[in-house]
Amino acid sequence: MRAARVQLKGKCNFCGESFSGSAMSRHLGVCKSRKRVELETPPSVSNEELLDIEVKGNNGFFTYWLYLEVNSNITLNDLDILLKKIWVECCGHLSQFVINGVNYAAYHGPSMGDKSMKAKLGDVLNEREVFTYEYDFGTTTTLNLKVISIRAAPSAQQGKNQITIRARNDPPEISCDRCNSRKAAQVCAQCICDGEEAWLCDRCASKHVCGEDMLLPVVNSPRVGVCGYTG
Repeated sequence: MRAARVQLKGKCNFCGESFSGSAMSRHLGVCKSRKRVELETPPSVSNEELLDIEVKGNNGFFTYWLYLEVNSNITLNDLDILLKKIWVECCGHLSQFVINGVNYAAYHGPSMGDKSMKAKLGDVLNEREVFTYEYDFGTTTTLNLKVISIRAAPSAQQGKNQITIRARNDPPEISCDRCNSRKAAQVCAQCICDGEEAWLCDRCASKHVCGEDMLLPVVNSPRVGVCGYTG
């Protein structure tokens, strides 16, 4: 099995410079290109805010990451839709956020103590808040989120209620476990857990003992190789 905690780099969408996930968090707070943009659109007097949110998912091999800029009027349901689209959706599984021990689910039930994902981020999250997101309660993918900062929304972004990706990790470079000379394009859903030849180039994948039905594409997501996820 491959070693975990591989540091993946990615580019800042403001200045184009590359940083590791942990360094990106610090960079976005001081990025000169970002500050230039913000100076051009000063805050308004309304109570709308922008939240900078860090999202990380570790699948035992790599720590994948996103940095989002989110309007405070966005709902948890909106964030759920984005995370599904980018990273996790495969077979229509259920999902939930857990914030301060409270579950926020799309299909909630008061008898189970769940609340609705219709809640606005500005109503349930504070600065430095740490919370989680879970997708699929069978083969669960868990994401760890943190509110890095909260600030007044510039006048140009008032009422837009949008989520913007400010940085994302580049796809990891994974070599074929069998030939060790070509880039892995497919992963065996069985061997990713307990095999020595899980990550395979297309040529070696055609000879894999588990068969084509167990193969999934290598994609830039912490859910790679899980369930029926194809990106």
